[in-house]
This record gives sequence, C-alpha cells and structure tokens, in this order.
Amino acid sequence: MADRHGADPPGHEEPVSVNDYFGAHPQYVLGKLRARLGQFGPEPTVVGERDAAAGLAEATAAIAATARTAGLTATPATVPGEGEPARPRPALATEYLTEGALGLDAHGRPTIVEDGTAVPLDIHPDQQQRLVQLIGLKTRTLALYEAEANTVEPGETPQLTGMRTALREAYRTYRRKNPPPGKPGQRRTLVPKEAKDRAAREGLPTVPDK
Repeated sequence: MADRHGADPPGHEEPVSVNDYFGAHPQYVLGKLRARLGQFGPEPTVVGERDAAAGLAEATAAIAATARTAGLTATPATVPGEGEPARPRPALATEYLTEGALGLDAHGRPTIVEDGTAVPLDIHPDQQQRLVQLIGLKTRTLALYEAEANTVEPGETPQLTGMRTALREAYRTYRRKNPPPGKPGQRRTLVPKEAKDRAAREGLPTVPDK
C-alpha cells in the first residue's frame, strides 16, 4: 500500500503473480507460452503435450530444490504446549463425506454421499469403468497430498516416490482410452443405446429425460 504521497513504505514488496513467475522462469513451463484473446482481453496460455505427468514431476522437483537452497521452506506451525509434536492434518477420509462426493466401496464400485452416508451409485455399465478410474485418480491424489503434509523428512521419501509412481501409472492407464480430464467439452449426458431403441420403437422423436 502506498502512503499519502504515493510512495511505498520501507520494506514493501509488490506481490508476484503466477504469470510473472513463469514469465521469469520459462524453463518450468511445460510447453510453449502463447497469447490468446480471452473474455477480458489478451491472456497467456500454454501449447504443448497434454500428457505432461513426467515433465510436471521433474519441474516441481526442480522448483522445490531451488526454494530449499534459497531458504524458502515452510516453518512448522506452533501448537499449544511446548515440546508437543505438530498435530497431523485430519484424515482426508472425512472429506469424502461432503454431500454429493464420489467414492468407491470395499469392492471398488462407485458410491455417492447422500445425507452424509456413502450409498451405491447407479451408473450405466458403459461409463462405469471410466468413472471408477477417475475416482481412483482423485483418491490417489488426495492420499499423496495427505502423505506430503504429514512427512517430516526433507525431500523425497520412498513412500512418496512409490505413491507418485502409482498415481502416474494410474493416470497413464486412464489416458490410454480417455482424453485428459481437463479437456473442454466432456460434460455431456449419456443416452444408452437401449433408451434410443425404445424411443424408436415408440415413435418418439427424442429420448425423454426419464
């Protein structure tokens, strides 16, 4: 904040945006920086390989190593009671109870939270395998975040390496038959073939929503 004369106070530093950071460190951009016309004018975008899991892991490891060298590491939060260990983050399992959240039961079948309880999700067989894979990716990602938050050792650990490898392989398996999860235009309504056949038999021009 500037003072009434328009000058910044001593020690003031302007925040650096994400775009400014990558503009100053193009080696961490997984692709080619380009400009496109957005809703509010020109905006940056990246053109490159969609399946960038390996490059992302390499870039984040390099950024983390640079931050540690510069002393830009997180300071553990203090807790009441001198000498007490830091309290771990609550288990992510509680987050799955969010109303409408998707998960998997003990047999690997899709579930959805209704009224605070995970119940079986009725989904067409043509879409079940893909949904199970997506839920598995979400679960592995959240578990990795949890492990990272509760790991006190500096740098990579065998546990984190194993979890990253499993997540990377699960993503590659998903991508063999499906587009990237973030690709636009994937939100659509599935109309089963049997519903189309029934509508044709009944002479209906379109398939009713029900």
